[in-house]
Amino acid sequence: MNNKFDLNQAYSLKTPEDSIRHYQNTARIYDTGFAEEMDYILPFHVFNIFHTNFNSAGPILDVGAGTGLVGALLKESLSNNVDGIDISQDMLNVAQEKKIYDKAILADLTKPLYFNSNIYDGIVSAGTFTLGHVGPEALDELLRIGRSGCLFVISINTQHFESDGFLTKFQSLENKITNYEEKIVNNYGPKSKSEHKDDTGTVVTFVKK
Repeated sequence: MNNKFDLNQAYSLKTPEDSIRHYQNTARIYDTGFAEEMDYILPFHVFNIFHTNFNSAGPILDVGAGTGLVGALLKESLSNNVDGIDISQDMLNVAQEKKIYDKAILADLTKPLYFNSNIYDGIVSAGTFTLGHVGPEALDELLRIGRSGCLFVISINTQHFESDGFLTKFQSLENKITNYEEKIVNNYGPKSKSEHKDDTGTVVTFVKK
């Protein structure tokens, strides 16, 4: 098995089936071959913004949970129930071996979710809304399953924030959300030597009305 994670290959994914196959092959190397090797600090940015603004005892959903990079930070710092949702069972299996999530939920974010409405008080996501993964159409379902007052902290690849329709989508949701803010952060730390080392994420924070 190759112990290097190919980010260009991840960005080239076109369908949910592509994602399932890709992460089936890379789940076991993701933490070391990507997160450590690339000095992937985006999950820390998302967590810090969420932790600073979250003040509820209700459940939290980690969207595109993967191997639990954000979930682990949440579980270490908060007593809330934390669920994780991902399209890859292989990635969720790695997360569950770490005993991170109260519920590890296999689901395709490009389709309607089988959740009841108004469940979560907090919804976070790092690295899922990006090229080759999930687009702005998934936001409607996430809003549906968040309760009124639910805090959202979601990172979006800055390069695709406008071109892939995220800005337009948020503008269309102005009657459903409040306290909207954007913050551009570095995806990778100073140890990264990748061609993508200067990539940034736009971390969007808002509250469901």
